[in-house]
Order: sequence, then structure tokens, then C-alpha cells
Amino acid sequence: MKGRFLRKVLILFLAVSLISPSLWGCGRKITLDDAKYTMGKLFDAVRDSDYQGVARLMHVSTSTTASKVETYLSEVEEKVGGYFSDGLTNIRYTSYEELPYNGVPGGSKFRIYGTMNVGLSVNVPFIISLIMDGDGYGINVLDIGGVAL
Repeated sequence: MKGRFLRKVLILFLAVSLISPSLWGCGRKITLDDAKYTMGKLFDAVRDSDYQGVARLMHVSTSTTASKVETYLSEVEEKVGGYFSDGLTNIRYTSYEELPYNGVPGGSKFRIYGTMNVGLSVNVPFIISLIMDGDGYGINVLDIGGVAL
């Protein structure tokens, strides 16, 4: 009877040992709701000229600073011919895709496409890519009007 109990404990231990690593590698996937929420926070920060706020939304791997964001947004304004200070309106996402993420096991990548009006410039396209990995969650690609951060 004691041998049977030890055998069951050993089998249970082996099963848990084999299954646990695969469970640890599984992370939560980024959803459309996650992306839309982050997109809203991003465009609120852009609208408010909160460059530090935008930098905080970026993934740590991008090493984005507030001064990089400020320079980037100036480049976007120059290219699209509109000014964020004149308003950011009609923000719409047009499509999205869940992407394979090869950075780490269990990582997640999500890309959202859309358009917006920047001041008087209408239908300015944007692409936002988000990743979730061992370093955290954030935007790793921000492209507005063909200008990438």
C-alpha cells in the first residue's frame, strides 16, 4: 500500500514537472481591446503634448525618450502638413492583426492600422505595433503618416 502511494506521488510529480515549463511559457495574448485602450492613451498624450506620457507607453526595448517623441511628432507634422496642436480628430482603426512573436516563448505581438485627422490634414494613416514579453507591454512601432518612431 505504501509503495502504491509513493508510485502515485512520483507519477504526479513527473506530470507536474513536464507540464509546468510549457505553462510558464504561455503568456496572455494582446487583444483588440488592449490595443484600442493603448491607442486611446497614446493619442490623448499626443493631443496634450505629453511627450513623457507617450514615451511611457513605448516598450522598454525601444529606449524612447520624451525628447525623441517631441522630435518625432515635429517630423510627422512637417510631412503631413497638419499640426497636432490644431486637433487630433476622427481617429479610426481600419484593421488589425495578431502576429507571431519570436522574441520569447509566450510573447505576443499585435498590430493595428487606422486613419486620423491631424489638424487640417485628413485621413492620415497610422500603424501601431504592440508587444508583450518578459520585459513588459508596450508600443514597439509607431508610424504616423509614413514617419516611424
